[in-house]
Amino acid sequence: MMQPYTYREWKLLICPFCLEVDQIDNKVCSSCDCSLEFTIDNNIFRNCEAIMFYAYQQRKTLEKEIERTNGKGPYRHHSHIPYGEIFAFIIGAVASGMTWDAIKFLISKIFKSVQKLNIVVDDERMIKSGIKPDYDLLKSLATDNNTFEEFVKCIDNYAEGMPNVHPHIRDETRFVNLPNDLLNDKLLRQIVQTIEKEMNSKKSKLTIN
Repeated sequence: MMQPYTYREWKLLICPFCLEVDQIDNKVCSSCDCSLEFTIDNNIFRNCEAIMFYAYQQRKTLEKEIERTNGKGPYRHHSHIPYGEIFAFIIGAVASGMTWDAIKFLISKIFKSVQKLNIVVDDERMIKSGIKPDYDLLKSLATDNNTFEEFVKCIDNYAEGMPNVHPHIRDETRFVNLPNDLLNDKLLRQIVQTIEKEMNSKKSKLTIN
């Protein structure tokens, strides 16, 4: 089995109260000063981070390997180092059953926040594998409907046990279960509330204008 993704020494976190991304070394959001104590080391989001790796990043890599070898192997392994926590929030949003508009709004907010931070975490090995580096993937999810739809389908397919993928991909996949009542998680519930609040505020401004 392929080893799981590698964590960065630092962590990117998303504040559930303002949806801003930051490199956070303390327990307070640097953008809105809200507490982040229930954001750091949230177990559900650790699992969402793993789902991002197995459901999408590793799958896309192995699909290219299978195509390269005409399904005969041997298959090269590639290590992925994702914007772990960022994509974990997006996975949580998809798995919780949020509307596509809400998920797209969240992704757009995250991408704009990452742009402002000017953080580069693209990994040379990922680039060589032909898979979109993290920043490019985040940008595509925010701006390209086809990439977004493919991404959601991969997550849904993972939740179904990947019934139609190549056996090699399924053998290399670790399936992580999420609770059915995701919205009972304090962190995800707060994210939903913030998204709804900001989306409603945006609609109100458009109506006024």
